[in-house]
Amino acid sequence: MVSLSGGADSGLVASLVFLSNVLALEQLGVCNYLKKLPASVTEGLTAPKCSEDVLSWLKTDVMPKLLWCLYQGTNNSSDTTLNAAKNLAFEVGASFHNWNVEPLVQSYTNLVNEVYPNRPLNWHSDDITLQNIQARVRSPGVWMLANRENKLLIATSNLSESALGYATMDGDTSGVLSAISGLSKTTIRTLLVWLEKTGLPAVWQNQFTRFKLGSLEAINIQQPTAELRPDEQTDEEDLMPYEICDFIMDCYLVKQMWPKSILVELVMHGFAAKYEIKTLADFVERWFRLFCRNPWKRYGTRAGFHVEQISLDPKTFHRFPLLNSGFQEPLALMWDYVNNPTGDKNKEFK
Repeated sequence: MVSLSGGADSGLVASLVFLSNVLALEQLGVCNYLKKLPASVTEGLTAPKCSEDVLSWLKTDVMPKLLWCLYQGTNNSSDTTLNAAKNLAFEVGASFHNWNVEPLVQSYTNLVNEVYPNRPLNWHSDDITLQNIQARVRSPGVWMLANRENKLLIATSNLSESALGYATMDGDTSGVLSAISGLSKTTIRTLLVWLEKTGLPAVWQNQFTRFKLGSLEAINIQQPTAELRPDEQTDEEDLMPYEICDFIMDCYLVKQMWPKSILVELVMHGFAAKYEIKTLADFVERWFRLFCRNPWKRYGTRAGFHVEQISLDPKTFHRFPLLNSGFQEPLALMWDYVNNPTGDKNKEFK
């Protein structure tokens, strides 16, 4: 079960479910593959005949039972993401369902407004509150479907968002398994373009082929957005450019660098050609502030896979104290470095 939003994260999750079954079918053969499927999928299922297209059989007979995708729109959702989700589900053969959860959002909003009769919720004062309720009301319904169908609900949070706490607890973090929690956003976007344009290599029926998912184009051309505000919203405007976010994350977690050194590293890698030095310093400070503010979210995320060199799973890889100083002194040293030019610093920043 996947809550398919039409965005990059859930799109990759749905794609991986399909492609993992393609590889399993290719490696195991039809008979052994069928033995691995749950009874809820194999009931009434017949093996394909020798002359039958096995890939078509997988898409039309197996995947509709194996993978369910649910799009849950609100007034802030767009036809762009709806169509992207629908077309991807169709291409991988998943069952696709579309719900409008706006009445649930309004119901909770009205309940909270009863507590504050003199100041109803509004976007100027209650931005995070009104965003988070949209993400949270999507959880009970998809959980209920997963229970009803005896399916595994897969969470869709990624490594970059986990670092900064850019996820709604009991919302998009809901699930049994977090399949892409070990992948950064830049890796995810690279993978999606690769799956669209190049495709997964495999030997299929004794011939080399590549499995491309052309419907991913509708996801790849979008700017990542949570679609939780009435005005136009992108993840990178809320946070920072993902290329910066993931560069800082790599510097800190892999190279164990601190703010001032990371700022210099950003400059040395050419980011100063696109951003002012103070803007880069703002990004570094924002990354550390959010990272230090949100370890409690990382302690509450679902189990995932350690794929890249780094991981933020506090149980198996990266433990970080809930109570911390927020890197106040290292950040102060970085700003002193920015605001008090020296000959050496200017040489480094050229």
